[in-house]
Amino acid sequence: MAESATIPIPDISGYTEFLTKTELVHSSHIINELLEAILAANSGDFVLSEVEGDALLLYHKGSVVNMNALRLAPPLLGPRPHDARPQTRTLEP
Repeated sequence: MAESATIPIPDISGYTEFLTKTELVHSSHIINELLEAILAANSGDFVLSEVEGDALLLYHKGSVVNMNALRLAPPLLGPRPHDARPQTRTLEP
């Protein structure tokens, strides 16, 4: 029987440009701090599966989570454009 899950993959906008314009010693530290802040904002419903560059692969087994209800602390994300909504997709077996 198929199991429902929600899989958000938050990433950092402007990651590549930031890396190319910042010294490596500083950029890697800042990126690590941002990723840790994203994880700290997790309400505990999601499990970290993998970190790849600037993206975190998280998952929550069970009933599908309403992604529009998820929010990170405003200082982390800043204002979100009115048309930038998280994308959701139901995976069928």
